[in-house]
Amino acid sequence: MEIDKNVSVFLKFIFVIFSLFLLGDIFYRWDGFKYYMSFLNFLPSAALAYVLWSILSLFVGLSLWILINLLKWVCNRVGIRLSTEHLLLYFGVFTTIGIISWVIKKILLSNMPTSFYLKLIVFISAFFLSAFLTWFFRDKAKGWIKNINDRLSPLVWIFSLLLTSSLLLVTYTLFKETNKKQPVATQNEVTSAKITNNRPNIILVTFDALTARHMSVYGYQKPTTPFIEKWAQNASIFLRAEAASSYTGAATASLMTGKRVWTHRRFSHEKNDKPIRAEIENIAFLLKAEGYYNFAYTPNDVAHVEYIGIADSFDTFPDFKNFRRAATIEGFIEKDLYELFGDKFKIYNWFGQDDFILNVYLRKIPQKVYFTEYPPEMVFNSFLQTIDVNSAQPFFVWIHLFPPHVPFLPPEPFRGTFNPSIELRDANVQQLIRTVELRKYLNKKLFPSDEFIRKVNLLKDYYDEFILYCDRQFNDFITQLQTRNILKNTVIILSADHGEGFKPVYPFHALEYLYEEVTHIPLIIKEPNQTEKKVINDIVEQIDIPATILDLVGIKRPEWMEGRSLVPLIKGKKLKPKPAFSMVLLRNPSRGKITKGVFAVWEGDYKLIYYLETGKTSLFNLRNDPEELNNIIEKEPDVGKHLLSLIKDNITKANEQVITKD
Repeated sequence: MEIDKNVSVFLKFIFVIFSLFLLGDIFYRWDGFKYYMSFLNFLPSAALAYVLWSILSLFVGLSLWILINLLKWVCNRVGIRLSTEHLLLYFGVFTTIGIISWVIKKILLSNMPTSFYLKLIVFISAFFLSAFLTWFFRDKAKGWIKNINDRLSPLVWIFSLLLTSSLLLVTYTLFKETNKKQPVATQNEVTSAKITNNRPNIILVTFDALTARHMSVYGYQKPTTPFIEKWAQNASIFLRAEAASSYTGAATASLMTGKRVWTHRRFSHEKNDKPIRAEIENIAFLLKAEGYYNFAYTPNDVAHVEYIGIADSFDTFPDFKNFRRAATIEGFIEKDLYELFGDKFKIYNWFGQDDFILNVYLRKIPQKVYFTEYPPEMVFNSFLQTIDVNSAQPFFVWIHLFPPHVPFLPPEPFRGTFNPSIELRDANVQQLIRTVELRKYLNKKLFPSDEFIRKVNLLKDYYDEFILYCDRQFNDFITQLQTRNILKNTVIILSADHGEGFKPVYPFHALEYLYEEVTHIPLIIKEPNQTEKKVINDIVEQIDIPATILDLVGIKRPEWMEGRSLVPLIKGKKLKPKPAFSMVLLRNPSRGKITKGVFAVWEGDYKLIYYLETGKTSLFNLRNDPEELNNIIEKEPDVGKHLLSLIKDNITKANEQVITKD
């Protein structure tokens, strides 16, 4: 009975610690999620997280208890007499010292670098200090454990009631019926359906995090896109296309709606953060009304048409999980959680958040993954297999591929093309660099170390190899289309959601930066039987793509679409110059006023970046300074003032049109 009582105390302790941590995380995440969903939508997800977290706490508690008793048995075998109470006291002391050390590092010594050896010294010190304190207070162990048990009991009752309530809510959410509301269009929103079979098919292929700055077709020094270069010899290539945002969620919403981010108001990539009126104001909805059969193949859940809120405008849209070869622990967890809960809960993957403690520590487990979990060929082949049995035409298909997004894992024979190194060639290490190491510098506002810069440069070479791999897969896809005789009446558009950066102070893309590496995207349009290359040097926007598609198939652009057709430029005509905009609005409520964020505006040779909270502005002349190294805001204040007024006026207009969320 004594052992059973100790087990009970230990499991209570673990359960309470886990519960307190998750409650804190729930309050922390609600502070962000409240911008995109109501509390009634948030509550079932928090309940699911609490149920799963409690199950994990039981597993961890039992596992640790087995280890404690195994240690006790080993010590007794070698003549060291230890009681269960002493081991529990040691565990409690060691945990307390660990928490205190973490708090001291986090609050008092946040700017102090922590090497592996320093961590090892702290661990060894905590180990021996815990042993000493346990020996010193050994006679009080039993009394302390009883006292802890008495104090834990009320909390255990409270958390047990909370767990029971969460379990009931999860059960109800799992089994309740969900009715999808179909969008209804009015005569003012779309014209009546007119099936015109001679209209061309449209294939829109977008690569995730593909910057034009690293494509040889755009002048990059490495031969990263040899096929696309050849293919573009008979296509229209836009040299100055700019993304609507540096985030997939916002950028793909603009790509599908033809609206800027401050208009459609999908500021984040959360499941419930859907663009305003997207269900009837999107390119696929307009095409479907004119007789098009619509497909969507999007391995990235952030870009999936269900997340954007436009699924009803597509006829075929496989789940994103169908295109993932899970290879890491967190990958399998993500896939399993989606299959079990993805259709019912707004936040099914609570534990999959980059900064959640479980995911942080899972990534520290050695997991050597040398291949991409999202191979483009899997997506391309899925579409090809579908059209082999579904000959509906005309069709519109949007294929959004995950590569060359990080982790950069090109397979053979592409791996080693631009750098023979084998360092940092696995997914887990690359993710840690992108999250843990990068955040360390950003949070402390330190300039990256030489070692971090060296790693980023390595990843840049691997990224280039990954682009080369994507180029080959696109080559194979075009060949398959040609074999099926589909190209004779098909427009193919190649682009990206946003780019990727490799500058030391703003590497990668998931940051509030809008430099050219991140915003400059490819845009190549190839019409059926096009025989000449057309190079367009005008500034164009991502939101122009939907309007261009409509023009190519002979459908009038609706007034709500902010983008404009680029067909006149393709035909050699001129368009009146207009400014282009990009923005990151992550920290704003999607249905509230914009008070935070970063904005960029382009006009002529000039680009201005504006940080709303601090008022900081950076002005660049991209013709003279394509790498954005020289801020000329003080040298050309009139230009800066004019561009800044364009941003501020539009922010004011967007705030005046705020729609209250239901």
